[in-house]
Amino acid sequence: MVKKTNVKSKKFYIIIATLCILSLHILDWTQTFNPTIQTNIEYLIILVILIAVPINPFYCSITIFIACILIYVIDDSYWITCYPFLFSIAIIAIYQGSILSACLAIIGTQLITILDSMHIILLSGLSYIGQPISLAWCIGTLIKNTIIIEQQNTKEAERESYRVHQINMLHILHDTIANDLVYTIIELRRVNTEITLLPMKKQIHNIIDILENALSQLRGIVIPSLKGQVLTTTDIAVHSSINTTLQVLSRNLEKMAS
Repeated sequence: MVKKTNVKSKKFYIIIATLCILSLHILDWTQTFNPTIQTNIEYLIILVILIAVPINPFYCSITIFIACILIYVIDDSYWITCYPFLFSIAIIAIYQGSILSACLAIIGTQLITILDSMHIILLSGLSYIGQPISLAWCIGTLIKNTIIIEQQNTKEAERESYRVHQINMLHILHDTIANDLVYTIIELRRVNTEITLLPMKKQIHNIIDILENALSQLRGIVIPSLKGQVLTTTDIAVHSSINTTLQVLSRNLEKMAS
């Protein structure tokens, strides 16, 4: 249930983000002055891939990434700083990014900026390209880690809810069912001492045996098993009186029987 909810939530955000990038891409396209046929084809190719992003975000983002680089090599540097290209990097980072890679991207970009300021010809313009790329990667990594933390919190909340439910069941078993069994056995023993008819005494004795067996199973199997599944170290200290109380009641029953 948690996994399905998180997948739906992620897809919803990706759809919204894709629609925003589509709008910006179309806006850039319409504002291009006197576009050539080749330029229109390039915009159209990226547009079609963008539309498919919600279907398969990771592979479509890789496709946009590769397509933008190829168009950049063939035509114009705009395509490695455009919105779809940066969007594809952010999506890839959501799936493959890490804190280490984000730190390396920041350090690498700052290093290139410093070297670029020293007017090294080979690095000319790389800082202009590298900064938005590293920023997009860091944003994607941040989103990924936010999703992971949200998933962990949701799972922990569900585990805690289940544990509380099981502890409540443990209380019911101990405070209600076990105590009722003890009280019933005591009362049956008292009644049995007042009955003179032998057949009826045997029947009551059989009933007492059945109830004692149920109490023994509850005390020796059910409650310890349930406690072992749901209780933490602190809870065990708080609830340690369960077995102790049942043992005392059992000893009292044995004394009454003798």
